[in-house]
Amino acid sequence: MSFKERADFDINLTNETKSLLLFKKYFEDQNYRELINEKFKFSYYADYPIAVPLNILIRYNKKYGTLPNIDALKDMVKKAVDGKPKYDPILINATIDNAMSLDLKIEDDFLQDTIVNFVASTNTYNIILDNIESIRSQKDVSILLNELSEIEDLKLKKEDFGLNYFNDFEKHLDDLSNPEQRIPTGFPNLDRLLNGGWLKNGRMLALFLAPSHLGKSLFLSNLAVNSLKQGKFAVIISLEMSELVYATRIDAHVSKQNINSLSLELDRLKTNVDKFKKLYPKGQLVIKEFAAKTVCARQLTDYLKKLEEEVGRKIDIVYLDYLTLLRPQNSTRRDGLYESGAMVTIEARAMSYELNCPVISAVQGNRSTFNSDENVGMENVSESIAIAQTADVMISLFQTDSLRAENLIGFEMSKNRLGGCVGEGGHFYVDYNTLTISEADQNSKKSEVKKRIETLGDELDEDDEFLNV
Repeated sequence: MSFKERADFDINLTNETKSLLLFKKYFEDQNYRELINEKFKFSYYADYPIAVPLNILIRYNKKYGTLPNIDALKDMVKKAVDGKPKYDPILINATIDNAMSLDLKIEDDFLQDTIVNFVASTNTYNIILDNIESIRSQKDVSILLNELSEIEDLKLKKEDFGLNYFNDFEKHLDDLSNPEQRIPTGFPNLDRLLNGGWLKNGRMLALFLAPSHLGKSLFLSNLAVNSLKQGKFAVIISLEMSELVYATRIDAHVSKQNINSLSLELDRLKTNVDKFKKLYPKGQLVIKEFAAKTVCARQLTDYLKKLEEEVGRKIDIVYLDYLTLLRPQNSTRRDGLYESGAMVTIEARAMSYELNCPVISAVQGNRSTFNSDENVGMENVSESIAIAQTADVMISLFQTDSLRAENLIGFEMSKNRLGGCVGEGGHFYVDYNTLTISEADQNSKKSEVKKRIETLGDELDEDDEFLNV
């Protein structure tokens, strides 16, 4: 079912039907019970016939930790509404049967979204009604904002029970042996250190750490192009430079043309980009800019979900340039750099959970890294060490004078939950004409072969001279 079909389907579902789904999933699936136990308020759902039996189930579950069977529930309904003309036990029990027989063939993830959205919208409407008078009289919306914040953070995941290690061991083995569970970076040596690449289903935040102007954004744009070559849908969120500037970098990467002369060879650029698109037809890229410190991770998540609906395709990977230019969601004026850095990192990592895709970003080294030839480590993170503590992967970039002379940038794994190998690294070669990055090991092997050929040629020339004597 496409995004549009799912959206249309959701619109066609009445709130009555959604209330039946809510009841059925509460009865059948324990994953839903914690959410509904916490968020259900009888007065909010009193207009739905299913409210009485659902209220009974919730009270029963909180007291005994289990649920009665359907027949026992119907008996409880009769006793609960006896002598209350407002409620018809026959109608209510018929509604229970309707709910339990409901079979709409909805995908699990979409069903979860439908139920969560129904609970959120119902609660939001009633919370506003309940608080409207106090807001008018006291001119204070803090209570309302706190309530709405809790609703905004509603989460419902089938994974709530976690991985049953022994029962799910075969599935675990399948994941380990399946390369499709990773998104390669496009750099073989880096992929080796990451055990194959980024986690396809997200739940991870990777950061490139480097001094100012070393090339953090350059790495993100090159990684984005590598994703396109794998047929992925990549999104670049730029908080530092405009969409057009970023697009120009992509132009140079894709076309292999000098970035400073693109405007002089527009026909060639168009031809090369067309060739790239034909070669990698499934690759898709969206570049979106926001002003620094104007958006938080929650707002980005909402934007990216809307983008998925608009494009009709799930986003595979998000490149965020760069992390600390995000605004913390719930910051206060009293928050220092440590608290702000910690919050944006936690919130960006949470974004990868909600979008089910990896988030790759960058952070800047502190002042001690400026003009330094020493490797940059986790202790050199600008603003907050909490950033390094929260990230799943941190790749430190550095450049000594000798490396700079050879257009090389060194890297080292400072933190790596995906594959260990902390302290290991290598070198990247930068073509500053096209701003493309490749692993220096590959270039060095090529240069070694070239030197051997040249040496062999010199030796042959010397033999010719000897023979001529």
